[in-house]
Amino acid sequence: MNPPDMTEGQSRFFELLNQVSWLAPYWDAPQRICHINRIEDAMGVWSQAEQHLAQFFVMVWFGQNRMNLNLVDAVAVLDHPSRMLIVHWVADPFWP
Repeated sequence: MNPPDMTEGQSRFFELLNQVSWLAPYWDAPQRICHINRIEDAMGVWSQAEQHLAQFFVMVWFGQNRMNLNLVDAVAVLDHPSRMLIVHWVADPFWP
């Protein structure tokens, strides 16, 4: 459950993030914090697909392509549900 004082964009972000349970702990919803250093440290052991998905969420959170997400590379390795997360965001983008 999201805190009641979240913006609409923040609420939508955390709803989307909660669909990726392994990635959700890298954000603190009540504090509105992304633990970017923890993400960068963990990426070395993640699969390519996991790395791309994390890059996508970081991009949305910060409103910029901080981790150089390449969507062509991402869609080549992401599974259908993960690709659909991105497709739905592209169709109706928001920023926290």
